[in-house]
Amino acid sequence: MILRRFTKHITEQNWFAVGLDVIVVMVGIFLGMQVTEWNEERKERDVEHKYLIRLLADAQTNEIDLGSLIEHFSRQVDAIYTLGQATAVKSRDGFDSKQVELGVYSILSFPSIRFRSGTVGELLSAGKMELIRDKEIKTLLLEQNALYEFVMTQHRDFRLFLIDKQEQYDQYTQYETLPNKIRPRMVFDFTELSNSSEFQTIVHNALFLQRLMLNYRKNQQELNVELIKQLKCNIEKTRCSPVDNHYKRNLLVLD
Repeated sequence: MILRRFTKHITEQNWFAVGLDVIVVMVGIFLGMQVTEWNEERKERDVEHKYLIRLLADAQTNEIDLGSLIEHFSRQVDAIYTLGQATAVKSRDGFDSKQVELGVYSILSFPSIRFRSGTVGELLSAGKMELIRDKEIKTLLLEQNALYEFVMTQHRDFRLFLIDKQEQYDQYTQYETLPNKIRPRMVFDFTELSNSSEFQTIVHNALFLQRLMLNYRKNQQELNVELIKQLKCNIEKTRCSPVDNHYKRNLLVLD
């Protein structure tokens, strides 16, 4: 119908009407494109919202797991430190015997990494990171992923380093099975440990590595807390304070 009217106006040389017809057509095309663009934008925002919900769930799970890991590493660091102090003075007097025993056990103990990063990995592998419009959240996600990969590498290297010391470590410790006990108990000669410079070196290295891993976990935790705050503000559409860069200042610095 529009084409018939347009042809008629040209035939009648009614240029004003022809101009109006052209404008009507152009406006219709523009509105059609806008509606399509609005629909696409709405779909992208729906997808973004779903991703933000998943990212928040991952971060909240990581908050629990990181808290447990930090508590675990803290106990081990304290125990290994106590062991080092006791062997340095060649006496258990004045030291908690359970801490000393835990220190010996903890030297080669490295808990496995528990960290949910599947949603971030999906965004990166699928090239969908641009769906996340908030620059603060996007930056935090990228930094969190980079730190996670770094910690994974360090964790693997530290484990390999300590496993390499397993043979030396086994010279000073043994396990005995007790009646009605499922797990064997570690036994060791404290005097022998105290008189061995080789064992002192193992303790020193283990304490350094455990402290380093504890520091990495604390950095992850600080970053994760900031991410949770920003995600909640975005999802709940509330104003959020700027990102606290404290975790950046402490990143990868040994306490």
